Amino acid sequence: MIKNTNHLKYIIISGKFPEDQSLHALHNKAFLYWKNFWNNIFKENGTDDTVNADHFWRQDLVTLLMDGDEIAGQHLYSFFHLKSLASKNHSYFVEGFNEEYFVQLNQRKGSTVMSVEYLAVAPDWRKKNCGVSLGTVLIGLACQHQKLHNISVLTAPSRVDVKVDRMVAEHGGEVIVGGLEMHNTPVSLMAIFREKTKVHDDLSISSLIDRLWNERTDYTSVKEKQKIAA
Repeated sequence: MIKNTNHLKYIIISGKFPEDQSLHALHNKAFLYWKNFWNNIFKENGTDDTVNADHFWRQDLVTLLMDGDEIAGQHLYSFFHLKSLASKNHSYFVEGFNEEYFVQLNQRKGSTVMSVEYLAVAPDWRKKNCGVSLGTVLIGLACQHQKLHNISVLTAPSRVDVKVDRMVAEHGGEVIVGGLEMHNTPVSLMAIFREKTKVHDDLSISSLIDRLWNERTDYTSVKEKQKIAA
């Protein structure tokens, strides 16, 4: 089935349950999509791992590519400051990163951090069905958040087996520590430093990123919350 990316909308919500009742169904839909998608991935990878709902709840931003009521893609982000001992001791860093990674970040003054997590694209929205890689598009949108919030570095353990590491590199990302394994899959610990972030070379991808970003609906912003309350 051929999918039309012109129909896609970019929606941003918080990992926390919203006060506004009109967003309750969307938040629950986003959580269930995340839970089911990643539990299936872990099962396919031959591991007994399952998702921890705490990892969804702590997210500052849960981003969605949506075609009507259908979730086509999803990406989750949390903000950290590495001068904070609480941040450095957070389970996200303790369980997924090593000291070599932090040495590199410190040397390059990467103090404000946005985690880039749980990249997901619905099977019906793979490149063969819509003409572009929505995974690559979501990474490009993460870079837009980096610019908006003036974040020093985006951090991500990127899967090598499905070429997520290459997608990150296409936006200026680099491997800091390679040759690791998570959830039974090979990964590289990557970073996109603010000064290295670049626009994707493929015009069809970069123009889609621009369109989605410019037309985004951000329910975490004060402006959008005021619109809901009006």
